Amino acid sequence: MIISYPCCITYFCFDNFLCGMNLTAFGQFRILQNDIRKICPSDSEKSCDIDEDYIQLQFIQCVNKHQELISFVENIKELFRSVIVGFVVVLCFMICTEFYMLML
Repeated sequence: MIISYPCCITYFCFDNFLCGMNLTAFGQFRILQNDIRKICPSDSEKSCDIDEDYIQLQFIQCVNKHQELISFVENIKELFRSVIVGFVVVLCFMICTEFYMLML
């Protein structure tokens, strides 16, 4: 019974943090998607009366933000790759130990 507490704490803390990081990245991509839609109206009847330099500047900002987000996601992937493997090994060991203790 005692060994189940560290298992639960480790499992939920790590999962919540990783889930939060993934949700942050997802939310930032949704914001970027909305920014791209706001550059020029998508209605075929309306023409985009905004200056071309302004549109190009907004598009460049969106591209730069997209590159930053991709870099952020790659950093998360690199950071958590070995952590996830270790996490799975530790959890498997803890679960097996818990089942062994229950069998006694």
